[in-house]
Amino acid sequence: MSSPKSFFDLAPEGRRGPWLYLGGALLTLVLYAVISGAAMSALFLPSLYPALVLLKEKKSWIDLTPDQDMLALIACTAILVSVIALLAANLIVARFLHKQPLITLLTARPSFDMRRFTLSGLTILAIEGLVLLVGYGMSPDEFEVVFDFDRMWPFIIVVVLLTPFQALAEEVFFRGYLTQGISALTGRLGFRLIVPAVIFMLFHAFNSDWSAGGVWAALTYLTLALYLAILTLKSNGLEMSTGMHAFHNMFVFLIATSTSSGMPFATVVVTSGEQSDYMMSYFSLFPVMALHYGITRHLGLFERDKAAAWPA
Repeated sequence: MSSPKSFFDLAPEGRRGPWLYLGGALLTLVLYAVISGAAMSALFLPSLYPALVLLKEKKSWIDLTPDQDMLALIACTAILVSVIALLAANLIVARFLHKQPLITLLTARPSFDMRRFTLSGLTILAIEGLVLLVGYGMSPDEFEVVFDFDRMWPFIIVVVLLTPFQALAEEVFFRGYLTQGISALTGRLGFRLIVPAVIFMLFHAFNSDWSAGGVWAALTYLTLALYLAILTLKSNGLEMSTGMHAFHNMFVFLIATSTSSGMPFATVVVTSGEQSDYMMSYFSLFPVMALHYGITRHLGLFERDKAAAWPA
């Protein structure tokens, strides 16, 4: 019985030339801009402009007054919808340019494994919750509890419904499409890991935490991207990386954010956003990833066939 094919090698034969993928990536970004702009205009006019002004001011939840809640909700929804548009653009390009079955952008399995998605996500949620409690216990003065359910419940609905698709959009493009495209150029594992991670980091360059956290924020995006790529390789699909990405984002959007986040999501607590905090956050990322890796491996979420999970 032959070994199952690696997820990174699932691009269709005959339509996997590196120049075709380069053109496909650029076309995806163009379609993404068009679809994103059209979706936001259709869904949020006439409140879109003042909501975008709120985003431009880079205010976090702690800066807002109750009369700004609706604009903040529209702004947060627009953020998520705009990224989900990347998924629509990527699926269109894969389907019509590459003639690629859409499931092959998600997993090497016959269907998307929700068990891997859920357990990976719940694991990171539990770990980050534990880290938050330990941090609060050690330095309670650096945390401000701002929980207000009456103001927060619409954000909970929006975040829980849309964030999994927002995370999936990024995973499909960076850990799926781009990495499969690089596989058409080279079989070297290093390129498959590093190049999409660097592009992922640059994709988030306009996030406000780049200006607040500097190099530490950039390194955080790069390191997370590399770890998500490792999860994809080890599990032979996007289920684990998408689960971790989605639940991590839900934690940031609903549980804990910093004063420098620049995103008006309603959260339970707010922390300071000094550059030294970004440095500490970056180094704390390594034990968090190690714990997530160890637990999910113990749960049996990795692909047992190492030949399939780790291509040459």
